[in-house]
Amino acid sequence: MLHVSQSAISTSISRLEKELGVELFCKDGRNIKLTENGSRFVDMITPAVAELDFAKNEMLSSCHIEPNTVVLSVEVTDFASELERIYYRVRPEARFRQSMDPTELALQKLRCNTVDFCLSYEPANDPEIVSELVCHDRVLAQMACTHPLAQRNSLWLGELAEDSFICLSRDFGFRRWMESMCFLAGFRPKTVFEVCDTSAIMAQLLVRNSVSFIAESTWKCLGMQSPTASKGNDPIVAIPLKDAFCERSCYLQYHRSRIHSPEAREFREFAHQLYGSMDEFHDIFRAEQEVLRRHGICIETEGR
Repeated sequence: MLHVSQSAISTSISRLEKELGVELFCKDGRNIKLTENGSRFVDMITPAVAELDFAKNEMLSSCHIEPNTVVLSVEVTDFASELERIYYRVRPEARFRQSMDPTELALQKLRCNTVDFCLSYEPANDPEIVSELVCHDRVLAQMACTHPLAQRNSLWLGELAEDSFICLSRDFGFRRWMESMCFLAGFRPKTVFEVCDTSAIMAQLLVRNSVSFIAESTWKCLGMQSPTASKGNDPIVAIPLKDAFCERSCYLQYHRSRIHSPEAREFREFAHQLYGSMDEFHDIFRAEQEVLRRHGICIETEGR
């Protein structure tokens, strides 16, 4: 199996046993088997071997054995999906490997240098991790059209103090972001249902008389109309919040020592380019058209 002679294997085993000072194998008839020390040694070195294999794969990846692939750890799934969708228009050959991770796991992946970027709601409190603001936009309150406040054109966040909330679990930055906004409005939110995916929030709003938050750009990206009061047709409505602090931020994070591939570097530059356009136009669709125009790509806007 190793494509070397039996004597070479025996010599290697002998040298290793002499180096460790213990017997790793014993004879069992015409065969050999691991001793107790041998089994313990296997258990101890298996993680190290796995780390070596991982390091090898990372180097192969950086040498473009896995070309055009950007590895992401994502908390802000809606913004990540929209950013990737627009990026595909410019670089259709690009590929993404993505996982949705709670904050601590995402930071662990950054510290271990196993991902290119993390998209998070909050900057990392770690000097080895760079946190760059990519996007911020207005926050809307989501609720079923049967909610008592669904007819309003706008709300102060404090008006929701007695409502129940649906949000992600405490492992995610989304939860801390939501609670910090409510704290600034003077109340502690009453969370009645926790989910592990932002897409599940809207489904729960249809069966519970509760509220949640959504970014305005995300609401529009879902194909919804401009945020307005319920007209009796839409099962879910989104109402703008008037508080100045009610805005969602998204940070692009990476480890300082990470050696990014050309594709990863281009993706980072594109994210900032799109953010700059959004900051100028305050509308993700107009920003998308502007960014694609700069890259010489025309898109149809009918029906958008």
